[in-house]
Amino acid sequence: MCCCALGAARLAADDPRPGGPPLPAELLTTEVRSPLGMVAAADLQAARAGARMLEMGGNAIDAAVAATFALGVVDPTCAGLGGQALTLVRLASGRELVVDGSAAVPMAADPAKLQRLKDRGQLYGHAVAATPTMLAAMTHLLRRYGTMSLAQTMQPAIELAERGHTLRPYVEDDFREKAAKMVENDYLSELFLRSGHGPWPSGCLLQQPVLAATMRQIAVEGEAVFYRGAIAAEIEADMTAHGGYVHRSDLAAVRVVERAPLRARYRDVEVVSIPPPGGGDVLLGALQILSTFPPELLEQDSVDRLHVLIEAVRIAMHDAGVSPVPLPLDPTWARRRARLVRFREALQDDEISSPGVPVARPMAGGTSQISAVDRWGNAVALTATLGSSALAASPKLGFQYSSLLSGFDYTNPESKNHLAPLRAPHTTIAPVLLLRNGALTAVLGGAGSARIPSSLVAVISNLVDRGFGLGEAVAAPRVVVDPPEQTRVLLELAGGITAAHADALEARGFSNQFRLTFPPRPIDICAFGGVNAVMVEPGGVLVGVGDPRRQGGAAAPWAAGAPASHGGLPPHPTPRLAAR
Repeated sequence: MCCCALGAARLAADDPRPGGPPLPAELLTTEVRSPLGMVAAADLQAARAGARMLEMGGNAIDAAVAATFALGVVDPTCAGLGGQALTLVRLASGRELVVDGSAAVPMAADPAKLQRLKDRGQLYGHAVAATPTMLAAMTHLLRRYGTMSLAQTMQPAIELAERGHTLRPYVEDDFREKAAKMVENDYLSELFLRSGHGPWPSGCLLQQPVLAATMRQIAVEGEAVFYRGAIAAEIEADMTAHGGYVHRSDLAAVRVVERAPLRARYRDVEVVSIPPPGGGDVLLGALQILSTFPPELLEQDSVDRLHVLIEAVRIAMHDAGVSPVPLPLDPTWARRRARLVRFREALQDDEISSPGVPVARPMAGGTSQISAVDRWGNAVALTATLGSSALAASPKLGFQYSSLLSGFDYTNPESKNHLAPLRAPHTTIAPVLLLRNGALTAVLGGAGSARIPSSLVAVISNLVDRGFGLGEAVAAPRVVVDPPEQTRVLLELAGGITAAHADALEARGFSNQFRLTFPPRPIDICAFGGVNAVMVEPGGVLVGVGDPRRQGGAAAPWAAGAPASHGGLPPHPTPRLAAR
């Protein structure tokens, strides 16, 4: 059900790089400032849901959980109850931990059948759904580290589903791209595609009453109804009727695991991220390789800068894909692998890879990311995903299932991503904390499937090597690597990245390119990632930025009992992270 919303607001901002090449409107950011707390998310409506928890006295964990539930409503093909969430937490005490809510392969999953579907180009629908774990991860976070109830943190999401939420351009384009497959599910076709007539236009107010009822049931009865009760029974019935593999026994077996984070230094900044099955080792490995090159190389827009950003991610992604354990992340490994890079020409795949060694490709698909910091110093970076979405849902439940079985290897048992019962998907998800001298400096993470490491490396280098403020670091045009074809590069031709740079890279051997020109389609610019971040100023003021590529936003509480706003303190230049 949808109606057009009047007066839909669009965030505006000044060009974040005065004196430099002007940026197109699609890359302009808004920096939100507040000492009371901050939430940055893929959708401003989700960020406001998180800020509402801060206004009620909740902490960053409560805020991140509320924003995640809201994303399941407003970003429905990227996040939701049918998917997974991986979370990096830093408590006010300084303790850091990872809450691994990875989805799992159902015990009855049939690799031969999935391979046949893949061969026919039909790798979507109920058969590719993994056992959902997002709700278990959220309840674990609340139980261990939050201060609010499940019902309180779900309330904003319930209201968004019940009363309606505004569709942003990226979501409209995403529905359009997936319409040919989504139309096969009657419920989703009627809800999102007007029964096959095409997606609702952005700016419309979309209501999801079935999803609202499911969330209200969970809020009242708790997670047990989802994993062992009536909702579990409906999931099993729906899967059985449509060739899916998730059964009540799979749901009852869901467990959330806490892990120690990974950490490495980049220049004078300590970078903290998550271990496998997440992709923090890829991110940290790429930064370790970059750290062997002089910072001056990365300060200015140049062909060499773009070249080394590409190759560092390619090498790290390859090494993580063949290693059964996280990358070593030590200077010796980084120097050895960095010596492969030559600026006259691109590396060939066989120069990076060992012949005959299977390389696990990271899962493809949509992701959605949240960063939250409260006034006490608790911080959360959380990335949720449905994969590309199975594009299937029960009409009695209202949420989409994940497509996380679609990225597994079905034939090679030597691959680290070989399909096996209860195995978690190997992803590039990499929530991040940046510390300087032991103090929290920034919280960030990204969406963008296998392009997540590239977008995060670019933003971190912008902060550390180039001395950008948070808004300009997120807005700056990017080059990203697009696996599984690891020599394919995507370039945003704006600001300091020009067609001449792209031509020079092509002459060096990076010939498989996608060049984004402006104005772009929303679905094309979203390929460059969605980095939502919060920076902590030395005085305690928090700066939040949502990535404009996916119409992300940041929200801060004005004060207890006051409505959340996308404006905090008046605009002010953001602090520089780089040491100068």
